[in-house]
Amino acid sequence: MEIKARTNYPGKVKGTIVLNPFNLHMYSNPVLVVSDFLLDHTIFLGKVKAVLIRRDSILTHAAIITREFRIPSAVGVNYEFKEGEVVEIEFNNDGTTLIRICSDK
Repeated sequence: MEIKARTNYPGKVKGTIVLNPFNLHMYSNPVLVVSDFLLDHTIFLGKVKAVLIRRDSILTHAAIITREFRIPSAVGVNYEFKEGEVVEIEFNNDGTTLIRICSDK
């Protein structure tokens, strides 16, 4: 399955979906999925490989912070991920992001 979104900061990542930032330590190459950041979420950014942001605006707090920290990220992600899913993500410079859900875990 392939999901599309808008690139916020480019990069290429293969990682594991994490819905709760307190579970980041449980996975290698965690990809955090958020609606937006609370101020407390910024302490977790050193542990993530990428961030998928549900809100479709590059002006959200999450979008601005991930760009500043140069973390690959996308906005407008409209898919209900499950914790622990393995994904391959291409955050392209042309503004498109392709998210592929892998069958291997």
